[in-house]
Amino acid sequence: MTTFTKLSDHETPIISIHPSRRISKINPNIYAGFTEHMGRCIYGGIYDPGNPLSDENGFRKDVLEALKDLNIPVVRYPGGNFMATYHWIDGIGPKDQRPARYDPSFVQYQPE
Repeated sequence: MTTFTKLSDHETPIISIHPSRRISKINPNIYAGFTEHMGRCIYGGIYDPGNPLSDENGFRKDVLEALKDLNIPVVRYPGGNFMATYHWIDGIGPKDQRPARYDPSFVQYQPE
């Protein structure tokens, strides 16, 4: 539990750390990562159907091996700005029947 106490102007705040005092175990899944549509992160990166380095589902085997070496317990997709307008149900079903969604964060700036 954390408490906050107002200090007077002439007092110096102090933080005390007791490494031997363990409150609870930290779930390793909180140290996760995410992927998003920036550059070639997804298409041409993790997902690249037809590439000789890809598996039968289109995922790059070399990229997946590199991710394993990082020992990341969870890689979430989608993540980042992509989540602003994404709804998981939009990713269900045949690709050609999935709805398109406008996402203003991926619109390129056009100077006047």
